[in-house]
Amino acid sequence: MTRYYLRYILLRCAKFTNSRAKAEAMALYALLAAYLLADESKRTRQVGGLIVCIIDMIGEELAEQWRDSEWASESDEFLADKGMGELAEAVNSLDSFTAALLVLYHVEMMSVKELSDAYCRPIAEIRSVISKGEEAIARYLRRICRDRGAVSADAVCVLLSDLGNVIDSGGVRRVKALVLQHLALYSEDFSDWGSCFLN
Repeated sequence: MTRYYLRYILLRCAKFTNSRAKAEAMALYALLAAYLLADESKRTRQVGGLIVCIIDMIGEELAEQWRDSEWASESDEFLADKGMGELAEAVNSLDSFTAALLVLYHVEMMSVKELSDAYCRPIAEIRSVISKGEEAIARYLRRICRDRGAVSADAVCVLLSDLGNVIDSGGVRRVKALVLQHLALYSEDFSDWGSCFLN
């Protein structure tokens, strides 16, 4: 399940930085911290929520520490398109469960049944959360984009699908490779967690 979170994790990092290099470094930091905590507590099934909590706790501080860092000064903008930046802002304004479901459903193309199984929640509840999340994003975008006319929940579905192209697979691959590299170097037994990133 963890590997499906990578785009959502990068999107969550956009709350704190619009630098591609910084977002990827922040995601790596959060993933490794979550690995250590989850490994210690043996609660690996809840690692997705743990990663989001870590990002929310350390994101602002890391962004400030790295503000004048030379290594990221030449980095591309993570979300260069204004519309995608506003969409990311809208997604990140939701509670983390709803936001994650929307990204997993619309970007990672997981089915409602797969999400129901992964989260051990009824299918009806998953459908309801996704629907309410789409409506909440539509309301958010209508509020901040008054000059663009009405934004429907259907339009939000299309925008969320497009978000997958913006959070490119290259960034996901880079973060995945760095996580595996660090786990291989510094962990005595990373087979359980490492397997999350191999596919």
